[in-house]
Amino acid sequence: MKTFFLTHYPLIATAIFVGIILIAHFFVSDGYSIFTNTISDLGAQQYTHAWIMRLGFFLFGGITILGVLLNGISLRTAPILLYGGAIFMTGIFSEAPFFPTDSLHQQEADLHSLFAQIAGISFSLGILLQIFYTKTKPEILLHVLFFLGVISFSAGFGLVPEYQGIFQRLLYTVSLVWYAFFFSPL
Repeated sequence: MKTFFLTHYPLIATAIFVGIILIAHFFVSDGYSIFTNTISDLGAQQYTHAWIMRLGFFLFGGITILGVLLNGISLRTAPILLYGGAIFMTGIFSEAPFFPTDSLHQQEADLHSLFAQIAGISFSLGILLQIFYTKTKPEILLHVLFFLGVISFSAGFGLVPEYQGIFQRLLYTVSLVWYAFFFSPL
C-alpha cells in the first residue's frame, strides 16, 4: 500500500480533488456562474458550503506534501512540494465572497490570492524542471505543451475576467491531467 501511494499520490490527490470540486458544484447558490466565478469562490468567506472546497484544498495539498516528503525532496520535486503547500494554504485563507456582504476580510482574500499565485508559479516551474529529467523527445514535447497550456489558460484567466471561471477550469484540467498522469514523482 505504501509503495502504491509513493508512486501514485499525484493521481490519488487529483481524484479526490476533482471529486470534491464536483461535489461543491452541487451546492452552489444563486449568483454563482461557472463563467465568471472561480473554484476558489466555492470556498469563499461567509459562503455556507465553503467547508467543502476548503476540505478539497487541504486534502489535495496535504496528500501532495506527504507524497513528496515520503519520496524525498529533490530539485525536481521541490516546486511540487511548494505547490502542495500553497494549495493547502488557499484552504486556510479564503477568497473574498462572490455575493454581496457587509463583512469582508481583505487581508485574508489577499493571502488567498498570494498563495494561489505561488501555487501557479511553483507548478509551472515543476513542469519545466520535469523536462530536464525526461529522456525522450516526445515526452519533452508533451511537457512543453502542458507548460504552454498552463501559461495560456493562466493568461486568459487574467485577461478575460468575464470568462475567468471557464479559463480557470481549463487551467485546472490541463494542470491536473499533467500532475496525475505525466509528473514523475520518483
